[in-house]
Amino acid sequence: MLNSHFQTLAKTNCPLTDVELRDVRVLWERLTAARARQLELIELPFPMAFRQMCVAEEERIAGDLSTCRALLNPARRLPVGVIARILAFYPLASDSTERHLEVYSLCQISSRWRNAALSVPLLWTTLRLILPDATNPTYADARLYMIDWFARAGPSAPLALHLDVRTPIHDDSVLRVEGLYVLVKLVCPYIDRLRYLSLGQVFRPNVLLSFLVQSQFKNLGSLVLGAPGDAPLPEALDVSYNPLSPEVLLPNLRRVKVEQELLLPFSSSSYSIALKDFPMPFNRLTYLTLESVDVKDWIKAMQDCTLLQFGMFHLKGTFSACDEMLDGGKSLLSYLTDLTLTFEGCVNPTVFNLVETSVLSTLRIGSSMPDHLDLWGPRANGMFAQMSKLGLLSLVRAWPIHIEVFHQLLENSPHVIELELELNTDVAPVFDALHNRTPVLQCHVPRLKTILIDMVIYALSATTIADFPLDGFLDFLESRAGTLKRCCLHVDDDEAHHVVREQIRKVLKKSTSGVSVSLTSQREMKDRGWRRRLPNHTSANETATYREAALKHGFANRRTALPDPTVLGERYSHRVFQPGMSWELLYKIRIMVRNSWNGHAPNFNQRVYVEKVHCIKVEEMAHDDLSSQEGGLFVTDIDKRISFIDMQAYVPAYTHIEYATYLVDENAGGMAIAPEIVGKQILGLRWVADDTDVSLVYAVNFLPSET
Repeated sequence: MLNSHFQTLAKTNCPLTDVELRDVRVLWERLTAARARQLELIELPFPMAFRQMCVAEEERIAGDLSTCRALLNPARRLPVGVIARILAFYPLASDSTERHLEVYSLCQISSRWRNAALSVPLLWTTLRLILPDATNPTYADARLYMIDWFARAGPSAPLALHLDVRTPIHDDSVLRVEGLYVLVKLVCPYIDRLRYLSLGQVFRPNVLLSFLVQSQFKNLGSLVLGAPGDAPLPEALDVSYNPLSPEVLLPNLRRVKVEQELLLPFSSSSYSIALKDFPMPFNRLTYLTLESVDVKDWIKAMQDCTLLQFGMFHLKGTFSACDEMLDGGKSLLSYLTDLTLTFEGCVNPTVFNLVETSVLSTLRIGSSMPDHLDLWGPRANGMFAQMSKLGLLSLVRAWPIHIEVFHQLLENSPHVIELELELNTDVAPVFDALHNRTPVLQCHVPRLKTILIDMVIYALSATTIADFPLDGFLDFLESRAGTLKRCCLHVDDDEAHHVVREQIRKVLKKSTSGVSVSLTSQREMKDRGWRRRLPNHTSANETATYREAALKHGFANRRTALPDPTVLGERYSHRVFQPGMSWELLYKIRIMVRNSWNGHAPNFNQRVYVEKVHCIKVEEMAHDDLSSQEGGLFVTDIDKRISFIDMQAYVPAYTHIEYATYLVDENAGGMAIAPEIVGKQILGLRWVADDTDVSLVYAVNFLPSET
């Protein structure tokens, strides 16, 4: 058995001396041999009481072995200098605003790791600062917190700062005065060291403009701008513009993201912010994201972004907007390789008549609205001419694409190697279009090697997941044998896990195509690679997805921002449905309940002991163990190691229990009485409180009592 010294060391991360390491290794060998002996005794036909003692001893030895394993872990013996070198390789290139939370995790390993982390300045160069709400106008605590944090980064390391608010400020005076005050006090002291700055959804547009035109960021490379969606906006922007050009104000700015709230018209004012109002060096940008921009503003921006390499845009506007701009000539984007275009209305290919790309290799395009065939055909030749060098084509946003449009896209993308489909339509014609027919007929995308099909969206469309064309899918794989290397299907958790997935696996067993088909089940759409970077794929879109799924499966009957408690509260128990519950939580709970009733509940090892025990009693004759904790009554069969009473919802916390052929527990809330337990069956259980007599029973093989 481990002595108290080693048990104390196991609770810390202190390194062991050479003598202590030798003693632990010797103890490890002894414990291993002792455990082997106990396992042999358990298998022999000894009396049950003796075997139970052996089991308990074996479990104790296993715990000691686990402690020895932790003590012998080589990570405990790393010198502080080596730990500092490890932390120096921490990924610092990304602009993730959550990285400072990971630094906290590194510091919580032990005091040695914390001291090592404090000695690595580059770990403290990124901070996401949560600003107070309007009830705390001084912002003193946030400012001191930022000063302490960046002080650990040294005097010259580049910094990344993301400002956010706990509660959005909508008071006009606070936003106008204190907003600019906050920017000056927080940002200006580090204005020459900032490499990344995010001001999204915090300050009013006029505050942002006032700050940007009066500040000079010499080293800023990435900028994120936004505004509170329902903040008031003045009738006109009162900004004194700096005579310096954007190239002087932001000489090293290369990446810009403008969130959708900033460019949307505001309900309280007739004025809307235009992209041209911001002093940005568009002619030097290489990455540009506009989450909601008018077509005319987008076209004007493209005329200046001659060095753009990566663009992500969500366009809004009428079809005639593109035709009105044709006389201005095309915007030449000679370096653009990655383009994402999503539309508020239907997909409008005529926007490509206004831009010219010569090296475009990745195109993501889509809309949630049906297609207008009048926009395709000859009017889309400008788009088709720029798709000849595409290597990746992605159709996104649950596009209800017309099959003729799909054929046109494939015909004009002969060099596509990877195809991603997130379509809200029947995929049978899609497989037919991708079928590699005889050499007499032309094959679409002959170089296709990877295809990704999102069946989560397909499951929510008019065609159910049960109608997935397995035969057409198999024919498609067979026709692509030798060329197609990988096929990935994103499958919905609830239906495909037990139905479609098994069907697809059975079909694939008969396939001789040799294509590697992977089935993934991932409900959170925001974590799916490129999808998390798409405009409008935010929590609101995710909420809408779960709401539509709940309506489709009959879990609700009304579209509301949150599940309606007045209707669903009558349908579901208060222990299952809570007011304020999100659509995601409601959907997942109901799917779990439905799968459980169908016999498809997930397998897991049920814990038959209680972690926090308040009172415990053992019935030696019946070999039963009774215990209570912070609410709940647990009765366990000691021999079979199974729990046959687990009543957590109806027994108050810290209940005192006694057993003498019957069970009694008393407390301020009432009294629970259980008559004699016979053959692991409770003959009756009653809860009496406030003159209310309610029978509450949950047991295996329950036999109702006479009362």
